[in-house]
Amino acid sequence: MQLFSFVIPLAQLAILVCLLASFCYQLAVFLCSAGQGWRIWRLLLLGILLLYDTVVAIIPNEELSVSLPLQYIVRYGIGFALWGCLPLYFYKAHGMAEFTFHLRFGVPICYGLSFLVFFCAVLPLGGDLELVLFWGMILPFLCALSSFVVLALALYRQWLKRSHMHLAESLDEMALSCISVGPWVLATCCIFLEVEVGCRVLLMNVGFVLAWILTVARDVRRKLVELRLSRHATAEDQLTFQDRCAAHGLSKRETEVAELLCAGLTYREIGEQLYISLHTVDNHVRHIFTKTGVNRKMDLYAKLRPGHNG
Repeated sequence: MQLFSFVIPLAQLAILVCLLASFCYQLAVFLCSAGQGWRIWRLLLLGILLLYDTVVAIIPNEELSVSLPLQYIVRYGIGFALWGCLPLYFYKAHGMAEFTFHLRFGVPICYGLSFLVFFCAVLPLGGDLELVLFWGMILPFLCALSSFVVLALALYRQWLKRSHMHLAESLDEMALSCISVGPWVLATCCIFLEVEVGCRVLLMNVGFVLAWILTVARDVRRKLVELRLSRHATAEDQLTFQDRCAAHGLSKRETEVAELLCAGLTYREIGEQLYISLHTVDNHVRHIFTKTGVNRKMDLYAKLRPGHNG
């Protein structure tokens, strides 16, 4: 038990550092990239989460001059605000109209009304904290569960349309959001199971940390793709490449595919760059090979890139 009590605070500190790094990373991407306005809502969500984790680490504390009921009101008030921001985030950041009902009715009733009745009224009047937590978390738990179900269904619908590569970005972001908030439902459920507070906080945060790691890995992969493309992007090279493609009768789209193929991109990466399906990429590649008389990427590169005689 002593080891357990030592590991939990250490893990909380590590996750808090990771969340702060995630917030700084999202802020840097937002400031350096155009058309990233939706990240404001992710920054808002991460900011409230950081505030909540900080407050949980400080209160309740009997040594503070503030009464314990007021400390719990502040603590769970921030927690309810954090949970209430989830539907707002999905609605604003991802444009998910499915969360309109949650914003109009779920958040005010499940979070607002529950907080006012149980934490602002019953608890200060001498209500037992365990009973307040039990009854006060029923509606928030149901709302959090329904939010996760709505998100999972929306993700499934997007996955069914995965052949449309222009939806890949939205699908990735929704999947990361699902990873972020999935543990929240379990963390809320843990209140009824009387799981230790430190474990609940870790469970609430682990999804965000994992999503941040996956986001960084994805962005690094995309930067590597951009670097590969930049090596073939000089004006002189482009002119020569376009002429060679035209000489072999390649269409405009086939020329675009051939350029990315010669830059070393995979079929999936080509589809993501041009917003076309993998099946369409495969068809274009077969036509390109037929028109140029080759059957390998290396032979295609030798035939179309400058400095090689086809």
